[in-house]
Formats: sequence, C-alpha cells, structure tokens
Amino acid sequence: MSASRTTLPLLALLALAAPTMAAHDAVGTGPDFLAKFCGDCHNATDWAGGVAFDTLQPDDMAGDVDVWEETVKKLRGRLMPPPGEKQPSQEDIDAQVNWLEGRLDAAATHQRPGNVALHRLNRTEYQNEIRRLLALDIDAAALLPKDTKADGFDNVALALRVSPAFLDAYIVAAQEVSARALGAGATRATSTVYRVPPEPRATSTRKDSRWAPAVECWWSICFPRTANTPTTSRRAAIAAAATSPAWTCASDW
Repeated sequence: MSASRTTLPLLALLALAAPTMAAHDAVGTGPDFLAKFCGDCHNATDWAGGVAFDTLQPDDMAGDVDVWEETVKKLRGRLMPPPGEKQPSQEDIDAQVNWLEGRLDAAATHQRPGNVALHRLNRTEYQNEIRRLLALDIDAAALLPKDTKADGFDNVALALRVSPAFLDAYIVAAQEVSARALGAGATRATSTVYRVPPEPRATSTRKDSRWAPAVECWWSICFPRTANTPTTSRRAAIAAAATSPAWTCASDW
C-alpha cells in the first residue's frame, strides 16, 4: 500500500516533467538551429567558408540570398554540419530547410531595388555641361582632381568618391566658372589718355608774376610789353602781338 502511494506521485511528476524535458531537448529552427549546429565555425571570428551567420539577418534575407540558398543546399544534402561535428536529426534538418525556404520565398516577393550610388560628374562631363549651360569653354583638368577609374572607365559612380579635398576643389572651380561667366575674368587694368587741344593764344589766360597775389588777365587779348619799352598805344600793341616774345596782362596797362 505504501509502495503504491509512493509510486503514484512519482509517476505524476514524471508525466508533468516529460513535456518540459522534450521541449528542452527539441532543436529550434531559424537562428537557434544555426547557432547550435553552425555557429562554432561560421562566425565573425573564424569565417569558415567566408560565411558568418552571426553577422547575417535571417529576418531580412534579400540582401544575402546567395548565402541562404547555398545553406539550404548544404543542409538538404547532409553536407553540413561536416562529419565529426554534432549532427541534427533529419526532422530538425527538414524543419530548418522549410523555415529557410519560406523566408526566401517571402524575400522573393518583396525584393528590394538595392542601393544606387550617388553619381557625380567626372571632369569631362563637368566641362561639357558648363559649355552646354553657359557657352563657356573651361579646362576642367586644371580645376578638378583626377578622376579614379574602375574597369578602365572614369564615370563609374562607385569609383567617383567625394572627399573633403575634392569638395574644396569643386568649390574653387565653381567660383572660377562663375567669375568667368559673369565677365569678371575678361577685365583688365586699362588707362585712357584724353588729350585736350591747346587754346588759341589770343584767348589764353596769363598771370603776372609781378603782382601779389597774381592777377589773372580778364581781357581776351594780352598785350606785348618789354621791360625797356614804354607803354604804347593799344593799336601798336596789337600789331606787335604776333612777334613779341614777352607777354603781360592787360591789367598792367
């Protein structure tokens, strides 16, 4: 009687513990499966086969479709895990393959367009565009750094990097092009001499240095006068004006 009483509680405990033990022993799918059977080699430290599952995103397989499809092939053919490593059961492999294929099918229906690199103009394109927009011929090779080539081409977007040094050169080039487009580049320091014809001698204005302050002649004609010649008549003065080397103001008269 006592033995039966002891056995029944033990059986009950075993029955309750059985589902828990089974759940604990069961291999999960998805990341749990990969961590248990693949993570020892295919990790960010070892990179076996060039694959590290701890760096991939199983919830977003669109970016690494080739890796996940190869994983399905390896599991289905029992090529992985390799011999000598702990092996999952066939049921676990089938469950993992179904899980991976379901995610791959979902990724195929929601394909991402991918990333498009920002494409800047190379030097030749920049020069041609300036000519088209501004009708201005420039030497882009003298203004911008040399373009990096990829596969023999100098217009590959991924190779045309935009570094801080390139931006500085690009700004300087833009300033140069703007100045030339506005005409500033064509300006030169020039000088112009304006020659004024001399006034007729009959209308010249003279000053008499003997007066303080100097007295300007207000008459339209200055009259000749020498130091040793007394004052003559105005008529005689006018007659002698053409040959007299000395002039004095009419105000002296």
